[in-house]
Amino acid sequence: MSIKVSFILVFSIYLFLEFFQNLIQTQKFARPIKVIQSFLLAGSVFYLVIQQVLPRGLFSVQGWIFGLLLGHILYTLGFFITVGFHPIIKIQLLSLLKLIHFSFLSPVILGRTFTVALSEEIIYRAVIQSVLIETLRNVPLAILIVAVAFTLVHEHIFQNHRRQNIEFLLFSVIIGIFYYITNDLGFVTIIHFIRNMESIYLEFQEKNIEIKDTNKCLDELEKMLFQTGGVL
Repeated sequence: MSIKVSFILVFSIYLFLEFFQNLIQTQKFARPIKVIQSFLLAGSVFYLVIQQVLPRGLFSVQGWIFGLLLGHILYTLGFFITVGFHPIIKIQLLSLLKLIHFSFLSPVILGRTFTVALSEEIIYRAVIQSVLIETLRNVPLAILIVAVAFTLVHEHIFQNHRRQNIEFLLFSVIIGIFYYITNDLGFVTIIHFIRNMESIYLEFQEKNIEIKDTNKCLDELEKMLFQTGGVL
């Protein structure tokens, strides 16, 4: 069995367990899912090192800066898709500097959020999407399959409104297209990281209004991040 077929097989098992667990709202499969996820990540990193994608494909100052700006714009457009014309759109668009400042308030939140984004991009875009493109020889289909898989493994998909789920799927497709075009892991990781960090920042703002204690809000968010797998 080739390494590519092995990746697809293991990923399929992981996808089925994660989807079923989220669908029926249970934690019975949490431990085997973590084991398979860890195996996938370790295997993916090893594969990318052999392919010389890591570590040189991760560190690009230009890609990181562009990813930061584009990620912020995409998140704002996501707001537009879910809420339509609303004053919050303008506030969100102009909040980039505040977001950057917030990102450095907690090394735990910063590190956890970046690690989750990097791990998922390594597995989904850098390995599974690339392997599917080579196997299926159909770029649009491979990108769509990975985007749907990426969407279904997130628990909040089963709790959100339809427009939010459509927006998340579109984001997954767009980030897959970006990776295919640029082949820049750092670029798509920063886009993914900014999306997650912006969600955490909004959660922080809501909590701060209620609690009015920055340190306590950060402590609660840090705990929630480890409970939810790094994404709020």
